[in-house]
Amino acid sequence: MNHAFYRVSALVGLSVLLLGCSSEPSEADIKAAVQAQYDAVNSLSGMFGMKKDIANLTSVEKVGCSSVRDKVFRCDVVVTGGNAITGEGKSTASLLLMKTKEGWAEVEQ
Repeated sequence: MNHAFYRVSALVGLSVLLLGCSSEPSEADIKAAVQAQYDAVNSLSGMFGMKKDIANLTSVEKVGCSSVRDKVFRCDVVVTGGNAITGEGKSTASLLLMKTKEGWAEVEQ
């Protein structure tokens, strides 16, 4: 009886470890990475004397992610947001995201 318990415990523990190593970004992780891009645009616009908050992010919906290599995933998302010129709208995007020490970050494709 004890042997079966230890086997199941070991299997569950190993599964949790493996899952943690290869987990894809969550919807919140993706939204944070996209928000960082919006913040960069807003920061630059302020430097050029434009209205500081010209771009706004309303929501990010994760459609799905696939592993590209270790700590890098390609994620399809639906982004709702806009800017002072075009107004708000929805668009689909395929983002390349990398796990860093600070969290998930969008990288050039």
